[in-house]
Amino acid sequence: MECTIVCDCKIAKHEHGTRNMYVIHKCRGAVCREAARLYESKRRRNRAYGIEADRVDAQPVREHVEYLRVNGVSYKALAKASGVANSAITNMLFGRGERGHAPYARVLTSTADKILAVKPTMDNMSAGRPIDATGTVRRLQALVFIGHSVKSLGERIGISSANMHSVMRQDMVTVATARKVRELYRELWDKPNDATYWQELSAATRARNYARLHGWLPPMAWDDDLIDDPDHSPALEIVGSKVDAKREAFLEEVEFFIDAGQRIDSIAESLGISADAVEKRLERYGRIDLLRLICRPLRNAA
Repeated sequence: MECTIVCDCKIAKHEHGTRNMYVIHKCRGAVCREAARLYESKRRRNRAYGIEADRVDAQPVREHVEYLRVNGVSYKALAKASGVANSAITNMLFGRGERGHAPYARVLTSTADKILAVKPTMDNMSAGRPIDATGTVRRLQALVFIGHSVKSLGERIGISSANMHSVMRQDMVTVATARKVRELYRELWDKPNDATYWQELSAATRARNYARLHGWLPPMAWDDDLIDDPDHSPALEIVGSKVDAKREAFLEEVEFFIDAGQRIDSIAESLGISADAVEKRLERYGRIDLLRLICRPLRNAA
C-alpha cells in the first residue's frame, strides 16, 4: 500500500516515512507503517533496559527559552531560527491543557540541541528592542570616512539627517535601525563615493575631512565578525594608510615652517607646490587653524 494522505498542518509539514504521519494523519502506507514499527520497537527495547531514549531534562531548555525572551527573541522567531515546531515548544513550556498534561519534563535531545543553539542576534530579536549601538556607529563612521555624507546615508535608509546625527551619538539603537545600517554597510563598504559632479564631490570631500578630523576609521579597519563587539580593537596596521601618512607628513612640514616664521608663499616654495595647493590641502585636511597662522585670507571663512 502506497502513501496517499497529504499533510495539511498549517505549521509543521509532516513527511511520509515518519511516525508522525502514521500517528497524526493515520497514514497506513508501507513506509509510514515501517517507521512507526521501528519507533515502537526501539521505545519498548529502551524501556526494558530502563532507558528513556533520546530525551533530556527540559528545565535547562526552558531556562534558555526564557533567556531568549528576555533578550527580545519571540516564540515565533525562536521556532523559525531553531526549526522546531511551534507545538513542540509550547508542549515543553506549557504542556497540553486539553489533555491534562503539565509542561513536559523531558524533551527530545534533537529538540533541546536545536533550541539551545539559538542565540540572540540582530536577525531574530524584535525590531523595536534597544541594543548596543557600537556596531551601528562604527559602520556609519566608516562609510562617512570613504566619502558618503551622513545626509545621503540617512536618505538611503529612510532616516532624516538630524536623526542620523543623533543615532551616531547614541549608546543604544533599535534592532530595526541596526539592521538597516548593517545592510547599507554591506552594500557600500567597498564602494567609496567617487563623485564627479561638483556638488556631490564637495559633499564627499567634506565627509572624508570630517571623518578624519574626528578620528573615525575606514571599513578595512574592522573585522566584520567583531565590529559589533565594544571590546574589539581595530586593525591598526590598516588604519595607518599611505593617505594618512601623507597627510601627517604634510602637516608636520607646514608646522615646521610656521615655527620658522615663514608665510604661505615661502612655505609653498619650500614644499615645491603652489600657494593655492597649500591652502586647499589645509582646507581639505580640516586644519583651518594652520591656514590662519600663515596670514593668508581664507576663502569663504567666517
